[in-house]
Amino acid sequence: MNRIAFLIPTIDCIGGAERQVLLLAEGLARRNWQVSVIALSGLGGTASEELSRAGIGFLSLQMRKGLADPRGWFHFHRWLATNKPDIVHAHMPHAAWFARWSHLFAPGSKVVDTIHTSAIGTWGRQFGYRLSDRLTDKVTAVSTAAADAYLSAGMVANRHTLVVPNGIETWVWRPDRTIRDTIRNNLGLKDEFLWFAVGRLEPVKDYPTLLRAFAVVRRQVRLVIAGTGALELSLRQLAMELGIGDRVHFLGFATDVCRWMQAADGFVLSSLWEGLPMVCLRQRLVLCPLWPQT
Repeated sequence: MNRIAFLIPTIDCIGGAERQVLLLAEGLARRNWQVSVIALSGLGGTASEELSRAGIGFLSLQMRKGLADPRGWFHFHRWLATNKPDIVHAHMPHAAWFARWSHLFAPGSKVVDTIHTSAIGTWGRQFGYRLSDRLTDKVTAVSTAAADAYLSAGMVANRHTLVVPNGIETWVWRPDRTIRDTIRNNLGLKDEFLWFAVGRLEPVKDYPTLLRAFAVVRRQVRLVIAGTGALELSLRQLAMELGIGDRVHFLGFATDVCRWMQAADGFVLSSLWEGLPMVCLRQRLVLCPLWPQT
């Protein structure tokens, strides 16, 4: 049986990268792989329960001091020695560095890491990638733009870098008129155009620009934002100051994103940068069949 361990900073908060890891883990488990998901920190939240239902092992190293936390390193190396995975597949910078340097202590496993964004980060991140590039067997990027950014910065080598676009569950993300009508009726919508945005409420998503742009729109429109984060309170305050507090609805963390996409007329993404955003791929599947054909 093939064995793979996915390594990620945390799955307590689910974004595009975290969701992609869960999808990969569940997909390989259905193909009879022995799959484990290992988080550097956190407790796993509801995502760990989702993994358990799929027969996937979950382990949190519960690191509190980043990569310098010796307890996390010891715990992970002991796990590697016991479980001997064929592949360690890391996602996001800290997990990528962790997996790469751990390769020195577990040379029998192949190390793969995935780039999820075209943002190359600080000098420290760039140096960390350059220094450890020789310790990875394969680097994948979710888009050509993400790969080109890291290649141009000399952070990864062309010889082992490959573009593997994000995948989506096409059987889940599809239009549903009944769900659409139900949610819109619950919101009291009649002819209003409903915009939908989803993503963590952090600076990289640039929600202040979205709210200021929405305030300029004079027609009957509503905006629903799904996600949580450090900026939630300030964004709510900004919506009130702009006079659109009654037309903007903050959902918080939503587990039923598909239903909201099915109810919306349009999706808006205001991020400063992205790799290959899952929400855009999914929204295209949901919305396209509803658009008028010309």
